[in-house]
Amino acid sequence: MKNCFLVLCGIMLYVATLHAQRIPDRLYIVNPLADTNVRAQGLSWFNSITGYANFHKFYGSDTGHAYSKFLGAVTEIARIDDRWSIALFNSIEFIVDPNNDIRFNPRAITFQEGLGVFHRGLFGSDSAWWHLGYYHRSKHDIDNSLIGTERVTIYGAFVGKMMTPYQLFGGEGMAQARCDLYMQISDNRTPDDYDNVQPLFSHLITTLGVTTNWRKYYSEQVGIYASGYAHVNLHGHTSDLVRRFRSVESATLNGSIGVGLLLGHRDKTNTANFRFGVRYEYLSDSELYQFPSPSRLWSVEFMVTHPLAIR
Repeated sequence: MKNCFLVLCGIMLYVATLHAQRIPDRLYIVNPLADTNVRAQGLSWFNSITGYANFHKFYGSDTGHAYSKFLGAVTEIARIDDRWSIALFNSIEFIVDPNNDIRFNPRAITFQEGLGVFHRGLFGSDSAWWHLGYYHRSKHDIDNSLIGTERVTIYGAFVGKMMTPYQLFGGEGMAQARCDLYMQISDNRTPDDYDNVQPLFSHLITTLGVTTNWRKYYSEQVGIYASGYAHVNLHGHTSDLVRRFRSVESATLNGSIGVGLLLGHRDKTNTANFRFGVRYEYLSDSELYQFPSPSRLWSVEFMVTHPLAIR
């Protein structure tokens, strides 16, 4: 497992140096069944509502990013014998650029809503899980009237995930592999001069990715963390739902890595973990312009997570 983790870190660092879309929950691993303090015998309804959030202040990045804010919530609708869970997901990511007289210009917002099922018992292990669901995502511009451009993207997908814990360097972490298979996709650009500039969201086939979140405690409530992800986005040659899957025309890559200080309990349900750190992220398409434009983002981050269900 140690070698696998080092390979994963290498992949993320490689991706971060390369010249897709912004998946709102890309920095997190969400799994209600990982919260072992919530128990169910038989069918149990509405066991938990869990929130998570982050704030990033960007430095030395492009002119489209000054701040970002993320808010998310997971509502567990039902749980069956601690092996099955059905949950609703809602989140928003809000981007602010510095391009007005107060250097706080609301630029874009991305919405994500989803419904999915989790199951404990991947490959016969009670400490590994799989998840299947459908996620609708859409990005909309804000306060763009002065610059006369607009871009609206929609990228709904069937999502499959596998999650497993690991031990490394005296700490413990969670690793996730994911596949997003895009069904409802759109890339509307104003003005339409850039309608054919590749790659187009409307040609997306799938996103294949890995995510890791590792932490090591030095006392009951103080530790360090490292987290990151790497995504490969595959594009077809058409937006047609059937013909789009026949061949891969191009691929784009997104990635991130962050490290910092962790405060909060390791495994108490009704508590939160607080992370203070630094992060580098590469987005092959920031979605902030009417044509695909990459962003290389350095930031200071503040994150709020659940110690078990959201890593």
